[in-house]
Amino acid sequence: MKIKNAKFKNVINNIIFPISIIMLAVIVAWSIAFILTSSRAYYRFEFAKNNTVNSLHWVYKNEEGIRVYKEYDSDDLEIIMNKIVDYMTNKTDDLQIVDEEGMNVFSNQAIYHMQDVKKLYNIWTIIIILLIPLLVCAIIYINKNIKDIAKTIKKQVIITFSVICFILLIVIIGLIIDSSSTFIIFHHIIFPKIEDFNDAMFYPKSNYQEAYYINNLLLVKVLSLNVFIDAGWIIIAALILICALYIFLIMKKALKIQKNNSKLDIA
Repeated sequence: MKIKNAKFKNVINNIIFPISIIMLAVIVAWSIAFILTSSRAYYRFEFAKNNTVNSLHWVYKNEEGIRVYKEYDSDDLEIIMNKIVDYMTNKTDDLQIVDEEGMNVFSNQAIYHMQDVKKLYNIWTIIIILLIPLLVCAIIYINKNIKDIAKTIKKQVIITFSVICFILLIVIIGLIIDSSSTFIIFHHIIFPKIEDFNDAMFYPKSNYQEAYYINNLLLVKVLSLNVFIDAGWIIIAALILICALYIFLIMKKALKIQKNNSKLDIA
């Protein structure tokens, strides 16, 4: 449908390309995050890199007050990883695992936190599903109106790309200087409710009543900070590469049209 109002169309032409870049960035970031966090191969790579299995041991006092040493091996880690992936990809509604000794693997805090994470995953999956057709429509509109958009495209690209690079620069500096604090700030943003944020912060003592043998830190030992830092670097690299390629292709087309218009004006 053609936009009859010239002023309104002019506004659309000035914002449609930056909006499409933002939509593309969000889609790419979430898609890469989802692929990585649901990839068994990625977890296995991270477990080997971080020597995760050697951190899955602890000592607890049994009901008689006797200190007991407990550990999980590589086979147990594989079972835990598969359960997490199945849970996050909606193949199961129950995250809890009962080990060979009849003991629960995850603490109540871990269960509640992963419920919050799964809700967030499902919400963002819906958002991405809605954004994809909007992005396609935006690209179609840009291609059909490239002559008009080309007039101000340089300014649009400079402003939008500068904002994106500024945000990425802050994230990169945070990851390099203090990854733990950056991770905490990130959790404050994605979990604005104080109870959800508290459930995301794991300490030896759980926020809830737990069985005497439970290791409240097990989840964060399996899904360690390094797992998410590496994912973050991959997402940042993908964002820069794909967004830069998209901007280059649109800019190339726009500049070609501007060049042809200049030739016509001279003629």
